[in-house]
Amino acid sequence: MKYSYTIGKIKGIEIQLHITFILLVWGILAWVALTDLPMFIPSLVFLIMLFGTVLLHELSHSVVSLREGVKVDSILLLPIGGMASADLTNIPAQSEFKIAIAGPMFNIIMVILVLVIAAFIPNIFPVAIESDVEFLSVMLNYPLFAFLYINAMLALFNLFVPAIPMDGGRVLRSVLAMFIGYYRATQISVKVSTVITIGMVILGFFSPSLRILLIIAPFIYLGARAEAELSIAERLLIGVPITKIITKKPLILKADLTLTQAFKTLKEKNQTSALVNLGKNNYRIISIERLIAILETEKGRKLLGKVAVPVIVLHTEDNCADAYKAVIRTEGDVVPVFKKDKLVGVVTKDSINKLYRFRAAEIDIATKGR
Repeated sequence: MKYSYTIGKIKGIEIQLHITFILLVWGILAWVALTDLPMFIPSLVFLIMLFGTVLLHELSHSVVSLREGVKVDSILLLPIGGMASADLTNIPAQSEFKIAIAGPMFNIIMVILVLVIAAFIPNIFPVAIESDVEFLSVMLNYPLFAFLYINAMLALFNLFVPAIPMDGGRVLRSVLAMFIGYYRATQISVKVSTVITIGMVILGFFSPSLRILLIIAPFIYLGARAEAELSIAERLLIGVPITKIITKKPLILKADLTLTQAFKTLKEKNQTSALVNLGKNNYRIISIERLIAILETEKGRKLLGKVAVPVIVLHTEDNCADAYKAVIRTEGDVVPVFKKDKLVGVVTKDSINKLYRFRAAEIDIATKGR
């Protein structure tokens, strides 16, 4: 994703921090350092605990995804939580259920573990909390209680709010899909999610203590709409061979070009993305946005192969629904297509979007013509 930075890999899954996450953490710690320096270390411990738990929650999803044969590319940490990049469309309902339930189950296990520890160690929890200010102080001074609270809230909020793209929404969709199919289950889940977001906005508007819902609601609404569009695309495009939209002569740049040379080539060819050939059928991708961002901060003599990013790969036996999902997940505007081990062309965002519009129009015309 744009404006995110990879800090490492776990089981081949990139762990990324979004720029807004970095700014939020930096801002909180800077404010604490300026206003209440003795609380800097407790605040740092709390933030590490909070987002570390979110990361482990997402890793739980990802480990089960891998076991169910679903590839996970990355986990992105945002100010509102974590997001795993994985294609969960068109998988068995039972697999989606297992993947969705894994994160909350991890949190529930952590809650039980803390309660067991508390049964043997006295005075690790506060006796009472009488105000919001006191609650904040307790969270910073009782780390085990904070860990219990974080895990309990993650489990309850994710599991018992049945709104896509949250875990509860995916659990709801997977259960419905076992009886009525993936497409209808998604449409119903999206409607439920829309109602829930409206409720969140009303609660957040009228209750000062729940104002955080005003921030969460738009993310849930946009996530649900994206799921709806993806399910519609799946239905429209799944029967169309990918060979119908392949561009057979894509722009391919050499890895030893400098960034300045690459930028000039993209400009001359009027292209916004290109494949980068690292040799032996190993291709990466570079987008004009990434090039510009790097050129603004570094010298243009840097080699293209050093900054090009991994790319999702399609094969000629895939269909256009696969291409649609790959295109919306890729950084640039092109996705390479292989026949066995040979590159035969690319699918572009423009070509898949045109096909989507034509297929949708055909169905609309056929429906209205009845």
